[in-house]
Amino acid sequence: DAALVRILNPRAYIFEHGLRNIVHSYISVLWLIRRHADYERLNIIILTRFDTVYYQRVTELDIAWDKTNFAFRDEQQNWLQSQKISDLFHVLPAQHVDPLITAFD
Repeated sequence: DAALVRILNPRAYIFEHGLRNIVHSYISVLWLIRRHADYERLNIIILTRFDTVYYQRVTELDIAWDKTNFAFRDEQQNWLQSQKISDLFHVLPAQHVDPLITAFD
C-alpha cells in the first residue's frame, strides 16, 4: 500500500479491507472526491483502475460529457441477471456524484 501511494502520489486515498463488494469501493472514492477542497471547481470526474494502461486519450473515446458513462456492460448473462457493468472506467459530470452514490448504494 505504501509503495502504491508513493508511486501514484494521490491527493487523497483510503485503503479499506473487508469491503462487501467492489461497489463500496466506488462509494468510498466518490465520498473522497465529494469532500475534497477543490470539489466545487470540478467539472468532470474520471474514475479509473490504477492497474490499467490506456492507448487512447480520453478525449478520443465516445464519451457524452453531460452524462454518466461506463466503459461497457458486463457479459450478457451478468448484465441481464444483475445489470453489472465494467469497472474499467467511469466518466461523469461532477454534479452526478451524489446521484451516483445513491444509485450504487
